[in-house]
Amino acid sequence: MKKFCLHFFLILLIIIPIYAQEPNLRPMTVDDALNMVRLGNVQMSPDGKWVFFSKSELDWGENKRTTKYFMVPAIGGKAKQFIGKEGGSSFQFSPDGKYLSFRRTVDTNSQVFMMSLKGGEAFQLTHHKNSVESYKWSPDANKIFFTAEEPLGEEEKKEYDLGDDAVFIFEGPNGREEAHWQNLWIFDISTKKEKRLTNEELIINEFDISPDGKRILFAATKQETDNYFYLSELYLIDVRDPKLVRLTNNKSPEGRILWAPDGKTFVFHAPSDKGNDLTHGYLWIMNPETGEKRKLKKPNQGDMSGLTWTPDGEKLLFNETRRTNLNLYRLDIATGKITAVTNIKGSLRARAYSKDRTKMVYSYSDFNTPPDLYVSPLSEI
Repeated sequence: MKKFCLHFFLILLIIIPIYAQEPNLRPMTVDDALNMVRLGNVQMSPDGKWVFFSKSELDWGENKRTTKYFMVPAIGGKAKQFIGKEGGSSFQFSPDGKYLSFRRTVDTNSQVFMMSLKGGEAFQLTHHKNSVESYKWSPDANKIFFTAEEPLGEEEKKEYDLGDDAVFIFEGPNGREEAHWQNLWIFDISTKKEKRLTNEELIINEFDISPDGKRILFAATKQETDNYFYLSELYLIDVRDPKLVRLTNNKSPEGRILWAPDGKTFVFHAPSDKGNDLTHGYLWIMNPETGEKRKLKKPNQGDMSGLTWTPDGEKLLFNETRRTNLNLYRLDIATGKITAVTNIKGSLRARAYSKDRTKMVYSYSDFNTPPDLYVSPLSEI
């Protein structure tokens, strides 16, 4: 397997097997685990030439973890710090590969920022009245779609400030916490104007944009998601005429929605098309025009992540845990046949791909090897 290790951030701490017999070795401690470098926010540019990532380390003196953000050539080389101490979250390359976007807090609200890959300062795109929750670029890189919580009205805010805060819609691990309904918005990068697309009492869990940028699929619930996750349903709206169309109506938690490259169908994940069966779930293909759907695969044996279409729309790539190993798999849409793309002992997780799916950046670790990042052509795996 041809691969390039991004050695610029090799973890210096060597994990010691907990059952080591050699007298000069010792079991791993909690301090060892805290000292480990953590990698995250991994993205690959659409042309497959650049990898963006973050590196988090524990500062014992300050008693906190510090995170730095880097850009490095996909063929390997020196990593350069790309973003300053202000940091960010929800990093994405623009579809044309010219910019890196991310969320950053401004006056207590999260807004979308953008930074040229050529360098320079990051600049703020959105100025929404509430925080931008999740966002995605339109395929033509001219617009950004995002979800945002609905703010309290003037009278509601007055009552809230006076103590009328007993009604909540989200239940957290330590009791009931306040939350708000969410809606979809669209931001035009050239005009700097935003437009509301939905006006519903929903909690939007995730969404995806059709390849032509004209339709949006999203999964949402009408109640808090911890106890009522199984009431997640699929909805469709047309950007040109945003009337809400409900695609499912059951007690099965639909999610992991992705438009097919031709925009005629989409894939989603659910345990059933009727109720919340106690399985790891299935992949389904649905035609949003007719509502017809079909099941694609047998229940997966472990946790599945990183679901991605191949550009021809004929296959799906995904990470899956089987027994104690994590590998990359390929599913043929027509036949339902699943093929192991990798077959290693340990954890190999595809983190991001080039637009043409010829390259991927992945992390690898096993019992003796700390996680590190690698780049490889998919054809040579």
